Amino acid sequence: MKKLFPLLFLLSGCADSTVYLKNEKSGEVVKCGGPHAVTLAESAIQQREAQCIQDYKERGFVRVSGPNSN
Repeated sequence: MKKLFPLLFLLSGCADSTVYLKNEKSGEVVKCGGPHAVTLAESAIQQREAQCIQDYKERGFVRVSGPNSN
């Protein structure tokens, strides 16, 4: 099984769903999501990331292109 796991990981693929959000007042930048293996739990991962984004938007954050965006 130990030899099979890396093969399954490679076959499953990877996704990077990193989203950066910035608070215009404080300048704070936060990250929701990130690189992860595409698995059967993809729906749960996407829901968690969407909730993270929504929570920060409700606190006044807006989406930006990267962690160092002005």
